[in-house]
Amino acid sequence: MPSVRFQEYWLNCAREWEELTGLLREATGYMILNPGLYGAHWHAKRLELYPPRPGGLLGVGLNPGPYGMGQTGIPFTDIKRIRECLPSLRESLLQDGQSLQVPGLAPDELHPYLKLRHEASSVRVFKFLEKAFGDAEYGLTQLVFANPCSLLFIDVDTKEGKNRTPADFRPRIRKRRRDWSDDQLRAVLEEVRELRLRCALAAVRALDARGVILFGRDVQRAIGDQLQDRLGAERVVYYPHPARAVPDAWSGGLTEKLKDHRLL
Repeated sequence: MPSVRFQEYWLNCAREWEELTGLLREATGYMILNPGLYGAHWHAKRLELYPPRPGGLLGVGLNPGPYGMGQTGIPFTDIKRIRECLPSLRESLLQDGQSLQVPGLAPDELHPYLKLRHEASSVRVFKFLEKAFGDAEYGLTQLVFANPCSLLFIDVDTKEGKNRTPADFRPRIRKRRRDWSDDQLRAVLEEVRELRLRCALAAVRALDARGVILFGRDVQRAIGDQLQDRLGAERVVYYPHPARAVPDAWSGGLTEKLKDHRLL
């Protein structure tokens, strides 16, 4: 079943990233958490209740944010979306004794850096699910989201604890680790890129995806060419990340782009 295969991929990917946390923490100085592991039980419940169809679509983001997957274990899904848009998941989690109050599953060390009540990306993504598929619950059977990096990075050197992504690694490591050679820096960045690609390809295989959406320029630069080589350019869609987009324009534009690629 795709849901079982996808959860196996999900856990394997999260475990591989966990093995890199020591090196990345040393290199960047970031607080590093792994929602792919601590949120795995909510993610498994999402797959159980909304089983992905074989040959569905795969949406690929960057890495978890503190207000979405960092609190729920589910990419592009915050607590508010579970409560308001996913009634089956909401009721199942409540029956299991889980709290659906913010900050959800977020570990204690993340709490001081949480200032908002929802995730901006979740707003855009769920508008798209409703526009493209009629409702979010059905949409989640047609489209599965994955982050090729399961780690959440918080810059504790900033007062507000800024959320960081793999796109920030190069300048951060250059500034922090002046004792590192160019070869050391390149080796770390290449290891990160290769693991992102491996995890993305594993997600494609687990879902037997008919098409992949890459959200944002960083993931497009990191793994886009390799995915196009393997799947064909017509099956790989480049689209802006939802975080700072206008919700209606972003969701409508993605719907039309997928239709242009004959993926909807």
